[in-house]
Amino acid sequence: VHAGVRLIMANPRDRSVLQLHLPEDWPERAEPDAEFRYALFDGSARVAGTGSLATIPRAQTVIAVAPASAVAFVRVALPAARGARLAQLLPLAVEEAVATPPESVHAVVVENVPAGESLVAVADRAWLDLTVRTLTAHGLQPARLIVETELAAQRLAKERGAWRETVKSAGVA
Repeated sequence: VHAGVRLIMANPRDRSVLQLHLPEDWPERAEPDAEFRYALFDGSARVAGTGSLATIPRAQTVIAVAPASAVAFVRVALPAARGARLAQLLPLAVEEAVATPPESVHAVVVENVPAGESLVAVADRAWLDLTVRTLTAHGLQPARLIVETELAAQRLAKERGAWRETVKSAGVA
C-alpha cells in the first residue's frame, strides 16, 4: 500500500500541491471530524487552513506530513546491497536500533554513508498502511510522506542560503 509514498518534497512541475499535516495519534484514534492543518499551493497562490478530511481542498499532489513522533531516525551500518535488495534488508539492519521486529517496520535510507553509519527513517508499518488507506479512502492519495521536522530543516536551509546571499552582496564575506 505504501510503496508509492516517498520521503521527498513536491515536484516543481506539479500544478497544485496539498501539504496535509497529520494530527498526533491519527489515524489510530481517529474521530470522524478530526481537524487537519493544511497548506494548498496552487500556482503562485498559497491557502492555509484547517478542516476535516471531507472539507480539505483537493490538489494534484498530496504530501502527507507525519508528526515527529511517528518516525524515528537511526544511524546504522547498511549491508552492501542496492535497490530492492537493500529495501528488503533495511528492516533487519534497524531491528536492534528500534527494538521492533523487522516485519513491523518500514525503513527508508535518508542519507547513505558507504563507509560508515547511514541515516535511516523508520516508521511503524501498520501505522503507515492505515494512514495511506484512510487518506486514500477520502480521496487524498499521498504521493509523498515527509516528517514535520524536515519542514523545519528545509526552512532553516533556505534562510541560511538567503543570509549567505545578503552577506555576500554586502561585501562582508
